[in-house]
Amino acid sequence: MAGGNCTINMGACQKCGKCKEVCPHGAVQKNGETYWIDHALCNGCLICKNSCPHYAISFTPDSQSNLGENEPTGLGSW
Repeated sequence: MAGGNCTINMGACQKCGKCKEVCPHGAVQKNGETYWIDHALCNGCLICKNSCPHYAISFTPDSQSNLGENEPTGLGSW
């Protein structure tokens, strides 16, 4: 799974509930009419993001999971 978290854009969310319906981890929560993602339960599978018909869910990679992956090596020795 991807390292990071999904976040619901409240301005774009149409409160259809599709994200909550498809999340296999129960990470999408609802408080009144507001949907939000519990990052303690989210594993970054992106199922909620990919199912949102309003493109209201974004994914932010965990910067810690990418440390050193794209670091240049062997530079600086002219």
